[in-house]
Amino acid sequence: MFKLSRLIPTFLLVLYGDCSAIPNDISDPGRLVSTRISGNNTIIVRDKCVPEYKICSEKMFNFTDTSAVKSFTIDYCPKNVVQDKNSLDLVITQECGTALIYPQKIKYGKVEGRIKIAPGPGAVTAMILIGEEQRDEIDFEWVGKDLVNAQSMFFINGSAVVSGADFHQIPNKSDTDMSKEFHNYSIELTENSVKWGIDGVIVRTLEKESDDTFPSKANTLRFGVWNGSGSSDWAGVMNFTNGNPSGYFEFIKITQYC
Repeated sequence: MFKLSRLIPTFLLVLYGDCSAIPNDISDPGRLVSTRISGNNTIIVRDKCVPEYKICSEKMFNFTDTSAVKSFTIDYCPKNVVQDKNSLDLVITQECGTALIYPQKIKYGKVEGRIKIAPGPGAVTAMILIGEEQRDEIDFEWVGKDLVNAQSMFFINGSAVVSGADFHQIPNKSDTDMSKEFHNYSIELTENSVKWGIDGVIVRTLEKESDDTFPSKANTLRFGVWNGSGSSDWAGVMNFTNGNPSGYFEFIKITQYC
């Protein structure tokens, strides 16, 4: 945000860099407003001021409701999708993990999940946006060998623009074990930015610099769990002697912008 005030004998000019900074007594707030006072007259000169986005749909899928899972397509291993009274439990077995897909495309919007991750080396929990034709991808992923960090990543048509991931602990609760309790995680895609959030706090922002380095085609929500032993340096190696690990999803919320 920027704010500039300049006093000249005949008028006062005030520029506000974003809608939230504009005083409450100015109606129809927006990104830019200039106010001129001439004598006893106040003249408001307004550029077109619109919000960053408009919400065109908002859907909450609470998995305490057993019918909520019907809004998603189970991509593979449906037997590993287990509904209980508190959450949707996604299980990793020696045979497979599982993933669910939201069938409607999301051009711009925000996806949120309340998640308790699958613990243990090799276990991977994921909530991602991915393109079906152009394989742009925006990820939140968790590896069970590192229970205190969420990893944010993005890819352009399947290729990494930057190597590795950014790591994020629970805001104001560092070293929290993410497999022991539920937390809210979000990915927001707009025309010019991607924002990753944890418990309502933005932990990473990617600003668009060019079409070649921005995942604008990541338009399909997938979430699930899988065995990451094939990428053992990253995820670790699964050991099933202690049973099958599960990731838990309490709800998914999808807000589409238009």
